[in-house]
Amino acid sequence: MIKRIGFTVLAVLALSVAAQSQTQPQKSTLKDFNEMCALLEGRWAVDVTWIHNWAGANAVQGETAKGYEKFERILDGSALRMTGMEGAQEVSELFYYDAAASLIKSVRVGSGGGYSQATHWKISKTQYEIQIGAHSGERNGAVISGNVTREFSTDGRSFMMKSKTLKLGGKQLGELKDAYKKVSP
Repeated sequence: MIKRIGFTVLAVLALSVAAQSQTQPQKSTLKDFNEMCALLEGRWAVDVTWIHNWAGANAVQGETAKGYEKFERILDGSALRMTGMEGAQEVSELFYYDAAASLIKSVRVGSGGGYSQATHWKISKTQYEIQIGAHSGERNGAVISGNVTREFSTDGRSFMMKSKTLKLGGKQLGELKDAYKKVSP
């Protein structure tokens, strides 16, 4: 009886730890940040499939759009700035390393009023997880939440943004699967 109770407690603890590791941001180093920046630097062509009718993007869920994003190191390498156009929407994002918390963070704003704060961490040489934070949403106040995986090809010349967990206002959004191809350098 005691063995069975002990096993049950261990199983519950193991499941709890596994669930937390999937949703909780992992600590990062400055080296992780620099490696991520090196992968992202440059200009990218993007094929977007809209997962929502985003304000300012003239987006209809399920439609596709072309776009471009440019990533460049700024402030003597302390930050990475992304600027881009996705369909009719202009976007900008600033990435930085929070040394006090040992986290890679970003703040993103779109011309339609959408905004997000996110934490990024390295899973492998070609994968980074992104957790969309609690202070993320649409101009109307609907909160955006969930995790996204940025998965690079082995040569670093393309990546996919993938997610099945994104929610807006508590409602499940469609599957995110945007494709990026490096244009330069």
